[in-house]
Amino acid sequence: MTKRDSFLFAGTVFGVYRSSDDGSFWERETTGLGTPPINSLIVASENVCGGVGSGLGVVRTTNNGAAWDTINAGLTASLSVFSLSLNAEYLFAGGEVGSSISIWRRPIIQVPVIEQLGLIPLNLSLVQNYPNPFNPSTTILYEVPRRSRVELIIYNIIGQKVTTLFDEEKEAGRYSVVWSGRNETGSDVGSGVYFSCFRAEGYVAVRKLMLVR
Repeated sequence: MTKRDSFLFAGTVFGVYRSSDDGSFWERETTGLGTPPINSLIVASENVCGGVGSGLGVVRTTNNGAAWDTINAGLTASLSVFSLSLNAEYLFAGGEVGSSISIWRRPIIQVPVIEQLGLIPLNLSLVQNYPNPFNPSTTILYEVPRRSRVELIIYNIIGQKVTTLFDEEKEAGRYSVVWSGRNETGSDVGSGVYFSCFRAEGYVAVRKLMLVR
């Protein structure tokens, strides 16, 4: 748990919660973040930073939790962060990928500078879902750098369409969508390997999902 201005922030296995009344009432903050497990929170300069335990690395908010983005430049890919620390010069993150332990550091002066770029993504992107494997539902994050027609479809292992999660115009931003392991008729699908396929402006990205009932 950490505090910035008049807000308390708590990291939980269900994401980040924020309180503006010293803990009497809490609300979950998910914009640009979803609900991944948050192992560590720390105030760094004008930012609240979180260490994410589902391979998303380090997330950060500069507006007291209203929106979150990642600050993973130079970070080992798919790093699950279990600890954040701070000194006068650096923000440190400790985590693991499989059985490998990694330590990452970033100069404090670079953290607020990145925020000048804003929260608009630079590229179309589909992020690996979390949790994965999952039961009964999983969250899929994606990024849209400009207004675009985008679609996200779930396929089974033999290439049959299971369901369309969305097919619509989106403004620039970072988004999340939940798949609850159901097909287009609303029926639960069985355990197995599935694929999320994200398409926009000729860009195609695919991620493997594992449903274990």
